[in-house]
Amino acid sequence: MPLPQTKRILIVTTIISSTVVAALFFLGWQLNEKANELETVVQSVANEMAISKYRESLQNTLASSQAERVEVSSYVVRGNEGTIALLSQIEELASKLGVELTTDKLDVVTPKDAEFSNLNASISFRGSEKATITMIEALENLPFMGHIKQMTIIRTVDPVTKLPITSANVELTFSLADV
Repeated sequence: MPLPQTKRILIVTTIISSTVVAALFFLGWQLNEKANELETVVQSVANEMAISKYRESLQNTLASSQAERVEVSSYVVRGNEGTIALLSQIEELASKLGVELTTDKLDVVTPKDAEFSNLNASISFRGSEKATITMIEALENLPFMGHIKQMTIIRTVDPVTKLPITSANVELTFSLADV
């Protein structure tokens, strides 16, 4: 039979051991909760750092591509002022080449859900065959985002001077940024 004091020591030891084990479990659970919180905070910080790094990279890309963006934007006709500048450029070119130029039609069409409108122009010009062909080539190479939709060339003879005349009717479409 165990001694009463041994029983008491055993009971006290069991209680203390149980308390220590319970405290260790509680502390382990608390530690696990704090570790989860810390992991969430670390992930949030990592996400913010990644966003910051991406933002910085994007800013560097924007800064380094400024010249290219300016060049690309110069290919788009911008609003009424751009339309006037384009037509002036075409008229000046016709004058230099010695062809008679007439603007037959000019309208703006905005396709549904489009970022750009289309500037449709129909122009007629006439002159010598060489000047007319040079004018067509110049229209094909205008530094704007556009294309020749349709072209008709007619060769005739001037009834008075008996010189050959070449007439052209050209339909052009350019991208127009509404500014």
